[in-house]
Amino acid sequence: YMTQEGDRNVTIWVDQSGGYDPETGERLKSYTQEDVLAGKVMVAFSRTFIKSLLKDNAFLKNTGYAATLSSTPEPLRSLLLNGSFTVKGEDHPFQVIPTLHALAAQDRYRNVINSGEHKRWRQLVLFADVAQGGMDMTVLGSLLEHDFFEEPFAQAGKLTPTGNEVEALILLKRRDSSLVGIDGTGGWGGSTRDLLERDHKIVAEMVIASAKSTGWTADQRYKFGNIRSEMWWMFREALDPKSGFEIKLPLSTRLLTQLTAPIFIIKGNTIWIEGKDELRVRLGSSTDEADAVIGAWLLREQALAERMKFTPDIVSRIAHGVTAERLHAMQGESIPMDDPLGGYRG
Repeated sequence: YMTQEGDRNVTIWVDQSGGYDPETGERLKSYTQEDVLAGKVMVAFSRTFIKSLLKDNAFLKNTGYAATLSSTPEPLRSLLLNGSFTVKGEDHPFQVIPTLHALAAQDRYRNVINSGEHKRWRQLVLFADVAQGGMDMTVLGSLLEHDFFEEPFAQAGKLTPTGNEVEALILLKRRDSSLVGIDGTGGWGGSTRDLLERDHKIVAEMVIASAKSTGWTADQRYKFGNIRSEMWWMFREALDPKSGFEIKLPLSTRLLTQLTAPIFIIKGNTIWIEGKDELRVRLGSSTDEADAVIGAWLLREQALAERMKFTPDIVSRIAHGVTAERLHAMQGESIPMDDPLGGYRG
């Protein structure tokens, strides 16, 4: 049967047909038609897919439907007439992220998953796109080393009504002391930031998508109307095969759809990316998974810089009194080395 989580419909798979409690998911031994009409029961049915073409459909093949489809524009004609569902339409001329670039990133992900290499890679950034109540989803985007994105983790906003629930999700999904980022647009993530710092001494980076940007495109031709525009354009540039990056994106149709949905406009020498509210109207849902991925990418360089900071090991700290603070104070000064001969010169 189908249920709703936030702004998306989710299929719930069960062992057998019959009635189920929509709240608990428990199978009901008995129920009435009135219970079904009142929404107290979800009825599960089997679902079977039989791959075939229009010519195989005894009910439609002689109705003139094929003639109707033959005159429809591509890619709809190939999709419905020939069953060629791998055919893609042309990108919008102002589409921010080219579909082929996103698909290439998914191909790289598939190759890595097959090899199992990613299991050894550490998490660099965990970014939270926060929803507290409403129809949107709270989504965590996880970026590992070697530009590998894990499958976004999503939970309905009604299950994360306060910062406490979001904090718990971040602590559950964070590992390797990764950099934590939070979408602070609208103020939803502020309580989560405060809780993480108070309870666990984790200083999260707040990203305000509506804030002013000082960035420019890689070719220095255009500036950005806000941080959101800069974030999306940076990811567009990084996905370009000429960039030198080899981003690996999860095999998610939802993520692919969200990434390739926004369009951009240029006003003067400023790039603006289509806003979330406009996209929600056009798509019927938020681009929360894409925003979590792009937010994680925005913090990639900062996470790498943090990872490069030297942390003294236990021997250095105890035996030699080396601390991170002392190392910073000694920058530019010579560092005395241990004498392996203990002063003996023969």
